[in-house]
Amino acid sequence: MLTTDMARVDGGLARLAWPACISPDHREALKRKYGLRDRRVTFLDRYEALGVSDRTDVRGALARHNAFPAIFDDGLPCVCLSDLAATIRDPIKSIFEFAFNLLTDLGLRDTNYKRLYDELDYKVCAFCGVELLDAPGQKREALDHYLPIASYPFAGTNFRNLSPMGTKCNSRYKLQQDILVDSATGNRRACCDPYDSPTISLSLNDSRPFDGPRVNLVTCPEWDIQWEGGDPDKLRTWESVFAISERYRESSLNPNFRGWIDHFCRWAARQPNAANNPDLVRDLLSQFSEIVIPDGFAEAAFLKRATFQMLAVQCNATEDGLRIFDWLYEQIVECRTLLA
Repeated sequence: MLTTDMARVDGGLARLAWPACISPDHREALKRKYGLRDRRVTFLDRYEALGVSDRTDVRGALARHNAFPAIFDDGLPCVCLSDLAATIRDPIKSIFEFAFNLLTDLGLRDTNYKRLYDELDYKVCAFCGVELLDAPGQKREALDHYLPIASYPFAGTNFRNLSPMGTKCNSRYKLQQDILVDSATGNRRACCDPYDSPTISLSLNDSRPFDGPRVNLVTCPEWDIQWEGGDPDKLRTWESVFAISERYRESSLNPNFRGWIDHFCRWAARQPNAANNPDLVRDLLSQFSEIVIPDGFAEAAFLKRATFQMLAVQCNATEDGLRIFDWLYEQIVECRTLLA
């Protein structure tokens, strides 16, 4: 609608009347949205008062903000609202914030959320892989503006710029961060496309089993999180914005490590000839990670699996391997005694 409006103003033509300016497909749904009507008038009044260069900037920003998915990694400059003429900024922000709220009024956000939720194999936040998403019909998770509406308002109603995000990722970490520009340096950066992200995996195999903090009466590993797959530059942006590794260490790996080890020892104590030598311990660690721990993301299973894969790998290191064996063997024997 605005593209047509601006083209008519640029061509010296009269503006279309309301609601004739609305696409026929949407006219019935929008014709009584008078807040949209009034904001359109204000936007066009301000646009018409601009000089040729400033008008060109506005049209360019509208196109650039909606250049999905190229905008995520094409390396080109990112035109923000603050780069446009001061007189047009508030009208742009006002009309697109209002239009974004209309998505809720028209039921489109709920419809989109359900469609995306139903497509997910694991009902967790796609940005952290840990936080559970509420089912449709419950209080819907945020459809976050991946490109923040404060900087890129023309993408404020583009569903390509809206993706379900867990409350923690949205409200505690991303907030209004500019995913395209590093706030510390002001440099352009590449980022993952939330609707076409790479498949990546996590490895903890280089962690040091006995060098971490003491949590829940047990010494945790010094976790070394390595990502395998994906573009390193995009992964750095993701890590920076969502603090993924830090959150995994502090909110999942360290607090859960004791419980995971207890689970393994109880399971191992029931196995024939359990842990009579280091090789058997290593084999049991591998079996536990492959057989007992479920696939996928539910209850941070991927972190638990990676932890036991790491311990199995570390059993091949002479010093740490023997320490792992001694430590686990003592607990397995204790569990076997309790079971008897």
